[in-house]
Amino acid sequence: MRAITAATTLALVLATSAIAQCTTQIVPIPIGTNGPVHELLQLQNGDILLVGDFTSAFGVAANRIARWNGTTVTALGSGLNGLVRDALELPNGDLLVGGTFTTAGGQPAVGLARWDGSTWSTLGSGPGADVWSIAARPNGEIVVGTSHVDRARRWDGFAWSGLGLAPSPFVSFPVSAVHTMPNGDVVMSGQALVAVSGGFRDMARWDGTSVQAMPGLGTGTPALLGGNATRFATLRDGTLYAAGSWSGVSVVRWTGTTWAAVPGTQVALGGAFDLSELPNGDWLLGGGFLYVGPNQAARGVVRRRNGTWEPFGSGVTGGARSFLPLPSGDVLVGGELSVVDGQPANNLALLVPTCRATATSVGSGCSGGAGPLALAALSLPFTGSTQRSLAMILPGNAFGVGILGFTPLSMPLNTLLPQALAGCQLLASPDELTLLPPNGGTVTTSLVVPNVPSLVGAVLQQQVASIELGPGGAITAIATTNALQLTIGSS
Repeated sequence: MRAITAATTLALVLATSAIAQCTTQIVPIPIGTNGPVHELLQLQNGDILLVGDFTSAFGVAANRIARWNGTTVTALGSGLNGLVRDALELPNGDLLVGGTFTTAGGQPAVGLARWDGSTWSTLGSGPGADVWSIAARPNGEIVVGTSHVDRARRWDGFAWSGLGLAPSPFVSFPVSAVHTMPNGDVVMSGQALVAVSGGFRDMARWDGTSVQAMPGLGTGTPALLGGNATRFATLRDGTLYAAGSWSGVSVVRWTGTTWAAVPGTQVALGGAFDLSELPNGDWLLGGGFLYVGPNQAARGVVRRRNGTWEPFGSGVTGGARSFLPLPSGDVLVGGELSVVDGQPANNLALLVPTCRATATSVGSGCSGGAGPLALAALSLPFTGSTQRSLAMILPGNAFGVGILGFTPLSMPLNTLLPQALAGCQLLASPDELTLLPPNGGTVTTSLVVPNVPSLVGAVLQQQVASIELGPGGAITAIATTNALQLTIGSS
C-alpha cells in the first residue's frame, strides 16, 4: 500500500492554487416514487434496487420493487402486494425480499419471496410470517427476523426452522434486524430476545448451533439500555455498530464483550433507521428525528465529522430509512421524504459533494507478453480514503511497478529503458515508485489519501509498468498501462 507522504502532501498543497470550500448538498430526485422507500441495494452489475411501499418508480408502474440502471427503471414482474422492508442479492444474482406481503407475482408468498430474473417463487413453504430483515450466511443458509412465534427463522435449503429463541414474553416483539458477521455468525435484535438471570437481553448471536445473549442491552440489574436496533453496520475498521432506539442514544457499539452506547448519539422526536460510512470515515445517520446530540437541530439526515454532528441544510420532512453510497461519491437516500432541504420530494434524495473526486483515463496501454495492458480505477481519491486501481493483464513471469507523479508525460519508454516494448509510453512522471506483486495476471494499487482539506483539487498521475523476467531473473521486457489522472475530492 502506498501513502501520500508528508513531502508529497506539501508539494500537492503548494501546487493547488486555492483551497476549495467543500460542502455536501442534499437535493430531491425528480419524480422518485409514489410511496416510501425502505431499502436501497446496489446489485452486482451496478444496478440499484429500490423496495418499499410504492406502486410507481420514476413514472413506471412497479409494485413495491423496482430496478434502476441510472437511466431506465424496470419492474420485476407484477411485484408484491404489500410492503417490502428488506432485500438481499444472492451470489447467483437471484433476489430475496421480505416484508408484509402475501403474494409475489400474483402467487401466494407470505413474508418472503425470491426473484430469479423472470419469475417469483417461495423458499419452501416460507417463513410463515411477516419478515423484517434478511441475512445470508457463507454456507448458503438464509436467516430472517420475523413476527413468527420463533422470532428468527433459518432456511437451510430444504426446510425452515427456528434458531432456539424463546417466544416473546410480550405481544408482537419481532426480531427487527439480523446481520451476518465475517465468521458466519448472525447477530440479531429484538426486545426481550434471551432470558437471563434477573431480566432479558435485547441482542443475541447465533453461531449456527446455539444462541448466546450479547450483554449490554436489555432489562435487569444493573439497569441496562432498553430498545431495539433497526440496522446493523460493520464499518471499515471492522467494528460492529447498530442504529435504533435506546434510552438516550441511537447508536451502540459492540466492544467484543458488550454493547456500549456511543456518546452524543441521542436523537429526539423519532428514532434512527440507518447508519452508513463515507469514504473519509464520516458517518451518516438517518431516521425520523428532529434533533441529534444534546441540542443540534437536524431533521432526518445528519453527518458526524470528527465527533461533531452537521445537518444538511434544513434536512428532510418524513424519515430517511436507507443510505446507498455510490462509486461517484454521491449518496442515494430513500425513505418517507416529502420535503428535502425546503424542496418538494418524492421519497428519494441525493447527497452531492461539491468537490468531486475523479479518475480519468489518459492515453492507452501497450501490449506485453499476455496482451494489451489496461489500468482502471476501482475507487475514487477522496480525502481520508484509500484509492484503489486494478491493472490488467500481466504475464505470469512479470511483476508490477506503480508510478505516481505530479506531471503528465507522453514519452516513448524505450528512450529511457532499452527493454521497453515498442509503442509503450511513460505517461506519468516517476516521482514515486512502488513494487506491486502480481495476482493472476492483475495487480492492485492502493493510495492512502490523508484527510487534509487543502489536498482537495490536487491532481496526480498514476500508471503501472509490467516488468517481465527471463529464466535467470533478467528483465526481458517492459510494458505500460494507460494512465489515470486522479483529482482529489472531498466526500
